[in-house]
Amino acid sequence: RLVSVLYRIGSNLQDKRARLFNISLSNELSKKIIELSKKIEKIIMPSDPSLALIILCHGYTVCLPEDSELVSLLDLIIECAETKKVEAQKFGTIFRLIDKICCQKGGKAREVHMHVVVEELEKKLSKDGGTKERLERLSDVYKWLGESYFEEGGKENQEKACEMYEKSLEMAKELVKGGNTPENLEKLSRAYSDLGNSYQTEGGEENQKKACKMYEKSLEIAKELVKANNTPENLEKLSHAYTNLGNSYQGRREKENQTKACEIYRCALKVAKEQKEPKSLEELSYIYERLGDNYCKESREIACEMYEKSLMLIKEWVKKDRTALSASSLEVISYKLLEIYLEEAKENQKKACKM
Repeated sequence: RLVSVLYRIGSNLQDKRARLFNISLSNELSKKIIELSKKIEKIIMPSDPSLALIILCHGYTVCLPEDSELVSLLDLIIECAETKKVEAQKFGTIFRLIDKICCQKGGKAREVHMHVVVEELEKKLSKDGGTKERLERLSDVYKWLGESYFEEGGKENQEKACEMYEKSLEMAKELVKGGNTPENLEKLSRAYSDLGNSYQTEGGEENQKKACKMYEKSLEIAKELVKANNTPENLEKLSHAYTNLGNSYQGRREKENQTKACEIYRCALKVAKEQKEPKSLEELSYIYERLGDNYCKESREIACEMYEKSLMLIKEWVKKDRTALSASSLEVISYKLLEIYLEEAKENQKKACKM
């Protein structure tokens, strides 16, 4: 609770700092927040290193560290990574916070410090040679760095995201060479998919083609995983892989690509229908929506049918899971249907006028 309160105070302080009359009071509050963050970090570190680092990073986003403090913080992160004290999924949050701190510091801080983390990790983890644990850790680190750049947006950041995802893919490939296990294959499939997303976001005909290739490779592996073990989780991943590839073809405007996208969405639909999980409603609804988008220019009637099916599933999903995401999806699909109905009404009005 204290951490939550501190973070809210800090965020509010950042928003209002420029308008505060008493700048010294603003600085004093910032110092208090970082002092408390450091105290909490020391108390929590033995039992939950991941949370301790997140708290400390949050504190530094309010009160920017000196260069020496930032180096100490990076050293602490590297040490926790090396000794595997930090939970894998929490590293993404930690890197994003470090990225925010470095961005606020300005200049080359971000680029330099983010690469320092990777280089140091590579040095320390390379003591084990090409072991499975080292490759896993490096693949994850590059993935998290890629996510950090990807979420930042902008051409330069997208290029850096691609670079990080490519390195993550290299590590994942090495992992599979060492053992063709389901876990390694899943990591490789995800690495291909991440790189595909990055290429697709960069845009341009050449990048769209590269994205397609990445999604195709991700799909091949997803099929292998389902063939080996037909679990709901693997079916969900296969459905996602089909949908990603369909989206990639749909983004390329030529007629043959639109037809190909439609075929792939149909495959995704077939797989999604096999899932018995309630969350498959969201996936099914999304696929019907994409099919509707695909048919919009070709056949308004079929597009309408697809959107209506999507809307029916979304309504069912909203009953089970009333979240902002489900409500937003409901609004989007309703609007797409409304556009079709209005177009039809306009056409019928013109016909009526002629008569």
